Amino acid sequence: MFLGACLWYEYAAKSEISDSIDRVASEIISSEFSSIVHIGEETKSAISNAKGYEIEWGDAPSPISDDKADLRMIFLTDSGTRVGLRMKYDQDLKKYHILGYWTL
Repeated sequence: MFLGACLWYEYAAKSEISDSIDRVASEIISSEFSSIVHIGEETKSAISNAKGYEIEWGDAPSPISDDKADLRMIFLTDSGTRVGLRMKYDQDLKKYHILGYWTL
């Protein structure tokens, strides 16, 4: 019974995240950050000219990750640079924490 409850909770959490991903990415591209708990100026600057994105589930490969991120949003900027954001969903706040970023 406990395993079933855990699996249902994990499914429900991932479903809630999935429903919000496109909205959050669109907000970031338009420089709105209402779905982000906090975003530093350096991170804002890195993604300021984002024009497209892709989503990858799970954390980034080592040595970038610490296995705490739910997903990565990879943004393509006007200059052709790809910027990855490691993100964790906060179910209480219904917002994302940016755990870190890197350029690809």
